[in-house]
Amino acid sequence: LSSRWFSCCRSLKVDDATQRSWWRLIRQKYSGVGRYYHNTHHLRDMFVLLQEFAISADRQDLLYLAIFFHDVVY
Repeated sequence: LSSRWFSCCRSLKVDDATQRSWWRLIRQKYSGVGRYYHNTHHLRDMFVLLQEFAISADRQDLLYLAIFFHDVVY
């Protein structure tokens, strides 16, 4: 997940400090106590589905951001 996050951020020209800060928050939120479904395993599953259905888009990076942030607040 982290490599996908940082790759996405680099493609969007997000500075390194912001990338790391947001990654810490995302990892913390999806790893929180009480996360029974919307956790890091769920994120991985979402990326597998994205590849499985060969969804292509002009802005794949925006799909990645949508996956990372869709359940960050639980």
